[in-house]
Amino acid sequence: MCKALIFGGTTEGRLLYEYCMSHEIPAVVSVATAYGEEILDREGQQEKRAGKAAVSVHTGRLCQEEIQNLLRREEIALVLDATHPYAVLATENIRCACRAEQVPYQRIVREEQWEEGMLSFGSIGEAVAFLQEKEGSVFVTTGSSELQRYTMLQNYRERIYARVLPDARVVFECTAMGIEGRHLIAMQGPFSEEMNYTFLKEFGIRWMVTKQSGLLGGFPEKWRAAKRAGADLLVVRRQKPETGISVGEAMGLLEELK
Repeated sequence: MCKALIFGGTTEGRLLYEYCMSHEIPAVVSVATAYGEEILDREGQQEKRAGKAAVSVHTGRLCQEEIQNLLRREEIALVLDATHPYAVLATENIRCACRAEQVPYQRIVREEQWEEGMLSFGSIGEAVAFLQEKEGSVFVTTGSSELQRYTMLQNYRERIYARVLPDARVVFECTAMGIEGRHLIAMQGPFSEEMNYTFLKEFGIRWMVTKQSGLLGGFPEKWRAAKRAGADLLVVRRQKPETGISVGEAMGLLEELK
């Protein structure tokens, strides 16, 4: 039986998981955290009740050697890398493992969007350096892994409002660095324009920091909400453009495994 291995933890990964479930395409979906598994389980309950359980979920971060073992053990015929655009190390490990095991690999890429008026930065460090010279509240939507960088800002406990995943470990780490209470929003995205706008107005946000997360990552909704709320959008660019295939094209490849 031909089987796909999908590396997810993103909107694209969830869409491919749902597609495999509904079309009974044999696959393994790999997510880094228990929270990522919980999201997939929630989405797949209806298909499981219908007896369409052709998809299994692997939870936990994998090094290159562990990915190679998984490829051999599951007899994988196709790998779809739908990890986050900024998960550079994960993508490199997946590519190297596929090359070593001679398994076909495809990177799922997000459609880009750019608008005049956005403030562009090459890294979070550059964005923080810019904010050090400015005043006003900052809404951070760049994830928890690099949130520590924002603690360099003067009065960061009062200035920073951070939106992170509703994961107990993440919330604990944010609280430990002094970002807590009203300043910590633990919710699963992507978010609508209206919800982004509500956050910005409620907290009186002057600056909103985001990554270049693409259409499926909720980027247009952030941009429109920032314009409505009178906040400036600071965008951390990707280091280099990615090449690969769309979610729709990936679904076409999955169909060939049936």
